[in-house]
Amino acid sequence: MRIKPLALATPLVLSLMFAAMSTTEAHAYLDGGSGSMLLQLLLGGVAGLAVAAKLYWYKLLSLFGIKPKAAASEEAEAERATQR
Repeated sequence: MRIKPLALATPLVLSLMFAAMSTTEAHAYLDGGSGSMLLQLLLGGVAGLAVAAKLYWYKLLSLFGIKPKAAASEEAEAERATQR
């Protein structure tokens, strides 16, 4: 199932238009917990990317034609066993 680029762009454009039309003067401040929350958001995103990279690591390696050392050594051992 492929997602069309227009299907992705439409909600983004509408959201940006709504945000641009609804801006008003804000009387707000950032307390001490806001920085901590932003840091947790950043670290959570990095951790999520690390988990996703780990899940798709072998697919990424096979895309570039690289075999992991463990798989290459197992194939070599299997070849040696069949030659005997």
